[in-house]
Amino acid sequence: MLEDSVRRNDVARAHHLDMDFQTALFESSGLSRIPAIMETLTKQAFMHFAVLGARYTFSPNKILEQNTAIFEAIDAADLRAATLSWQSKMEDGLSYLAQHIHAMNRH
Repeated sequence: MLEDSVRRNDVARAHHLDMDFQTALFESSGLSRIPAIMETLTKQAFMHFAVLGARYTFSPNKILEQNTAIFEAIDAADLRAATLSWQSKMEDGLSYLAQHIHAMNRH
């Protein structure tokens, strides 16, 4: 599914699929409260982007690359690699948001 979104460059669908993937990761990790927090933060970020007239366009290719790395680590039962990949994914997403918010504040 995500691969189809990447081929079509369907950014919105890729982001929804990514949220579903991360929600499943959180829930299977026993972090069942995190998905609600993540959903709230995501909705707030999208709202800020919409109000400020910007488009949130984090690369679907990057999402696929990140999720594949996490999934492959899980499939190989390499918890450390999965955790590090997931942490890196979260850091990349936060960095992307911070860069865009900073750029919007300059205008």
